[in-house]
Amino acid sequence: MRFRPLVHFNTDDYRTAPQWFSNFLSVMNLMVDTLNSLLQNNVDIDNNLLAERQTVSVIHNVPTTVKMRKLAQTPFLVRAGYASGHVVTGCSITGYNNDGTVQITVQFSGAPTTAIATTLIFEP
Repeated sequence: MRFRPLVHFNTDDYRTAPQWFSNFLSVMNLMVDTLNSLLQNNVDIDNNLLAERQTVSVIHNVPTTVKMRKLAQTPFLVRAGYASGHVVTGCSITGYNNDGTVQITVQFSGAPTTAIATTLIFEP
């Protein structure tokens, strides 16, 4: 996944801000420059964070077994991303299996009864 370069913060956009705010923006712009350098050198979510992203079909409040593909460590946190237009109201690891797989349970607003393709991010 490639990111577009971030733009600098401009003090003209914050004319009514207190004097100290321009110093703050200078520091922020240094951070933006560093991030832009990293992003242009192929630092991305899938290859450089200690996490794994998978799209899994899940049913509201039904435990689903997931096997890690790249993550060598045991995940202790799971976050839900895009869920095919549905709103995720809860997402958690509810069990660990002896074969290295994990049980996850996802809840959706409205309690749909069909399987929903959901992007999950697992972190150790």
